[in-house]
Amino acid sequence: MSIAQAKRFTLDEYHKLIELGFFHEDDHIELINGEIIQMVAK
Repeated sequence: MSIAQAKRFTLDEYHKLIELGFFHEDDHIELINGEIIQMVAK
């Protein structure tokens, strides 16, 4: 049996995704331990 693992992003990959427009300016996201986490808006 195969277990899928989540993709861990590097800081460079995270910045590249932002640069390419994958996220919007008003998105509340952070890179934590290689995972892109959507944060709850305050």
